[in-house]
Amino acid sequence: MPSIRILIVEDQRQVSKAIRLALQSLDPEFEMVEIPSAEEAILEVSRQSVDMLITNYRLPGSSGVQLIRKIKSDHPQVKVILLVGQADADISDLPAGEGADACLIKPLRMTDFLETARELIGQIPVQSASTPPRTKKPPQPRLPDIVTGLRRELSAEAVLLLDSTGEAAASAGSLPDGWEIPDVAEVAVPVLAQGGMLSSRLSREIKTGLVLWSGSRCDLLIVPLLPAHVLVAAGRGLGNPDRLSPAARLIQEAARAVEGALASMASGSADRPVPQQAVQKPEAKSTKRSGSKLAANIGEKTNSVEADEFWDKAVSESRPPASPDTLSYEQARGLGLLPGEES
Repeated sequence: MPSIRILIVEDQRQVSKAIRLALQSLDPEFEMVEIPSAEEAILEVSRQSVDMLITNYRLPGSSGVQLIRKIKSDHPQVKVILLVGQADADISDLPAGEGADACLIKPLRMTDFLETARELIGQIPVQSASTPPRTKKPPQPRLPDIVTGLRRELSAEAVLLLDSTGEAAASAGSLPDGWEIPDVAEVAVPVLAQGGMLSSRLSREIKTGLVLWSGSRCDLLIVPLLPAHVLVAAGRGLGNPDRLSPAARLIQEAARAVEGALASMASGSADRPVPQQAVQKPEAKSTKRSGSKLAANIGEKTNSVEADEFWDKAVSESRPPASPDTLSYEQARGLGLLPGEES
């Protein structure tokens, strides 16, 4: 008989583990998947369906209620338990309106939780032995799904897909404090240009490449996707010797998936990417200042022109305006028009 598949969405690892162990006491054959965010849960359900969803109300990114609405809209048969903290206890009387089959207040009383879970699991239709296991054709990979999956596999803080102008076509996670998309673009987009230059010099297309920027706060893995995109993963320790090789393999596999998704969009078989809100884009006026800060953080030395040298050079290269109605001092002097000088 097929096993019951349960998805636990909880960003606190200890709580997630306690729920999993409690459910195993009901049936050790339950198949359980633990996910820390709503976005990754949606991706997981798109890959393989679930019978029960147990989710916290407060999650990083989208809330548990938003997750329930999304799952229920696509899979109305899924049984749902919503977990809320004491501060959100006022919503516990509205589970039906939010799509949840039950709502429990944290900290959980395990006897109540197990009784509720047992009751809902008992309502899940049991497949007969002659019924083939549930299968679902994997959907065409989408850019948000690819970057979200890559962030999860790398345990990265953020993954960005940037175009040649530095705009984010897709993103997942949050950049380190003080960093913004233009900061990363200032470093990553030139890698795209260098890849194109190298392809031109070698008279052939460069299919793949990887650049590592290693810093004290964060490492960047950068893969140019010629001709107009670059894939960037940001996270602590990505450049460590024990992580670099598998990380390079994962990001290059994701890069090939991105190329396939971009080709599908170019042929009109997929929707164009919508910039994600997981990493917010700052105002353009802060780009240069913050980009210089990023360069300093990852060890790059920036070249600058001293103020005095700049103004000396500007003055020496300046020219008077070309106007038929005015004369420069030197022109007036050459014509003998200055007072006190003979012509």
